[in-house]
Amino acid sequence: MRELRLGLVGARGYTGRELLRILSRHTRIEVAFVTSRELAGRPVATEAPESDSTRVFEDLGPDACASRPVDAYVLALPNGKSAPYVAAIEAARPRSIIVDLSADHRFDHDWVYGQPERRRAAVLGARRIANPGCYATALQLAAEPLVPFILGLAHAFGVSGYSGAGTTPSPRNDLAILADSVLPYALVD
Repeated sequence: MRELRLGLVGARGYTGRELLRILSRHTRIEVAFVTSRELAGRPVATEAPESDSTRVFEDLGPDACASRPVDAYVLALPNGKSAPYVAAIEAARPRSIIVDLSADHRFDHDWVYGQPERRRAAVLGARRIANPGCYATALQLAAEPLVPFILGLAHAFGVSGYSGAGTTPSPRNDLAILADSVLPYALVD
């Protein structure tokens, strides 16, 4: 198989950094560019030492990202920020693959819910893939064998560290506030 060229948009956060670490070991994927407004100009190796030491973070807007000749884009942006990138990429490179790691397209029927453990056939060959969140993945994989036996609505309560709180300092990732405490993450109703 030929090598896949990939652009990583928004690599400052935990997910972007982890993806850089994983991709550094992949033999058929070339990371063609990596963006971060806050880290622009710095070598990628300062944040992800195992990655390509010659690459630098770039501050690229939607149109500039879409102008890059890559096969796939991974959007590792905060929730609510992917729409202008998706629009620019779809206009400039409609055949490209877009994987959105945010929650922006998880309930969009034009996107494939990218949980390969449960939806491998749908993910293969898809061009628009919405990545499921960590809590949704944990719940769905744990509940899958129980679904035939669940009567009514299933309920879940999850507790984790603060990686989902992002890297921008806030009460959600302040160790002094989190010590011996639990804060709600995403309450619904």
